[in-house]
Amino acid sequence: MKRLEKTDLIYLHILYVVWQLVDYYSMLFKVDAGGDPAKIPARIMQEENGVTYVRFMFPKIDEERKFSVLDMRDIYNDYLRIKLLPEQELIKPFCNGTGIYDMVEALYVNKVYEIEGYLYLEVVYIDNTLAFNYVKNKEKEILI
Repeated sequence: MKRLEKTDLIYLHILYVVWQLVDYYSMLFKVDAGGDPAKIPARIMQEENGVTYVRFMFPKIDEERKFSVLDMRDIYNDYLRIKLLPEQELIKPFCNGTGIYDMVEALYVNKVYEIEGYLYLEVVYIDNTLAFNYVKNKEKEILI
């Protein structure tokens, strides 16, 4: 399995999709997405459990907003699944079988948190079975 690198074309597409996501909700969530996706501070983290995370950092516009970080995570994931990822040609869903429930979109907002005037998005890139199982388990936890 090839590790995700910042020089990969798929990484550039991930960067652009996350920028579109944050930009779309920037006024609602009071976050500045910036005007250039290539300038978003991001860090790729390869975990020992086979899951690849990309952590993005965005400056907050205002400290007060109407949504919790958990609500933001859910809204971001819904918009990714329903609108942004189905439009992509390069970022394809990951299939872990032949059934409809054996497929997930390739990006999943795992965490949203804030530290000192910045909002962080931790996005899972689903490109293997371990990442697939991780996201499926996370979604089960949310439903409970």
